[in-house]
Amino acid sequence: MIADIACLGCGKSLKGSTTADRCRTCGLEVARSVDGELLGQSSHAFIRRLVLGSTVVLVGMLLFGLWLGCQLLLPDSLLDPERWPGLLVGLDALFASLLGLAGWWLLSAPDPAGSLVEPTSRWRRWLRIVLPVSVATAIIASVMFPTLSGWRAELRSDAPPSFDLLRQTFGITMLLALAAWTAKTVVALKYLRSLALRLPSTSLATRAATLLRFTVLGAFFFCAVVVELTLVTSLGLPQSPQRLIIVASSIAAIVGLIVWCGAYATLIAGLRSRLHRISRVMSTP
Repeated sequence: MIADIACLGCGKSLKGSTTADRCRTCGLEVARSVDGELLGQSSHAFIRRLVLGSTVVLVGMLLFGLWLGCQLLLPDSLLDPERWPGLLVGLDALFASLLGLAGWWLLSAPDPAGSLVEPTSRWRRWLRIVLPVSVATAIIASVMFPTLSGWRAELRSDAPPSFDLLRQTFGITMLLALAAWTAKTVVALKYLRSLALRLPSTSLATRAATLLRFTVLGAFFFCAVVVELTLVTSLGLPQSPQRLIIVASSIAAIVGLIVWCGAYATLIAGLRSRLHRISRVMSTP
């Protein structure tokens, strides 16, 4: 009789089945979920590489959080790129992007098990395709877009918000960067779900699937914010309603981003913790 492990095909519990049975939901052989693709059957070097990759991804997310906090909390004068605090903040964003690239590249390393791991290898290959594109667009966006401090200065000024600033900040490059980021994140969450099922961990797989749905909804929300701000600025509304709409939309977007990043980091940290546990078991003589 099988203990409470997850099916690699659908993620449902296989408790009460035997290795001779098939999953009652998707029909996948139970034996394949028991030992054919579990990470505990992979090499110790591969598990250590996954642990290192997840660690680097978390450090990159920490640097991104530091950059966002600096943009929101520091005075405008300190964020001037010609002064060393502003330069360090800009370099922080660059390092966060590069660490994200390196971390996900390690985390999506090919499994020595090869063809035995089809559900994982498919998303792994897609992740390695979309990852460089997403990082490149993020770097381009960080160079082209004005800082959030520019928005704060614009909102505090007596003049109405500038349509040129909106056009520069929420233009085609912004939408392309958002599309590339969404594609990378969707594929990454699919890949994380497949890894979670190989632990096996039904709870992590469920959290990855839930976060995936919120990611898609969040992408549509950010697109709506871009369109809304562009329309609000171009309609020539009085200054006070414009400022109120822009501030409310910006706060909603920032709060949503912070909550999403927290859930994403928690998911990766949970995966790293379980991978580290497997690595310790493998290193025990």
